[in-house]
Amino acid sequence: RLKQMTLQLGSSHKTTHGELSWFGGCLPIHVDSPVRMVMDGIGMVLLLSDTIIVPFMLAWEKGSEGSFLGIACIMVLFWSCDFISNFLTSFTKEDVLVRDFRAIA
Repeated sequence: RLKQMTLQLGSSHKTTHGELSWFGGCLPIHVDSPVRMVMDGIGMVLLLSDTIIVPFMLAWEKGSEGSFLGIACIMVLFWSCDFISNFLTSFTKEDVLVRDFRAIA
């Protein structure tokens, strides 16, 4: 079983399990949570599509217009959200689940 480290702030409320209550206990996101798994899966699909779309656009000098513009906007939005969510996701270090926001950052 994973041990848990928590950030202790004076204004935080501890739950009965000794964890901090951040936004109802949903932050930080657990590294193995379904939300994180779905985001990682979407990231893999978008990365695969990038490896196809970018060379196509460069080879045939297609600009970012029409459906390509829509796909590009979705990708930028997703990667921006993914970047931020990585600062809100716990991680494991030597079989210890680290939930300390300072350690995560």
